[in-house]
Amino acid sequence: MRLGLTFDAVERGAIRIINIEKWHEQYPATFAILTRQDRERVRSGDLVKLVFDTGKRGERMWVKVVECVEGRAYVGVLDNAPLFLPMRYGELVRFGPEHILDYWVGGA
Repeated sequence: MRLGLTFDAVERGAIRIINIEKWHEQYPATFAILTRQDRERVRSGDLVKLVFDTGKRGERMWVKVVECVEGRAYVGVLDNAPLFLPMRYGELVRFGPEHILDYWVGGA
């Protein structure tokens, strides 16, 4: 599926997606995550929750997966209107399983 949208803030490096595996390593008792195997099961049409770095905190937002490469790489569209980030609803985002905090099979 190819969309008529372009990558913007994340692609330019203006926005960083938090590697939640590293957060979990630092705070295992207070920051639980899904197994890597579960996060690699994400498919096109699913909603995933990613954490975007705002500099002071992380903004958690849903992204709808539109493309995936065998659990290793994903492309999605932002399904939230950010409060603290220079992004917009519908913006394309590239990410990997190391960025997925949670997911919902089949989306909304």
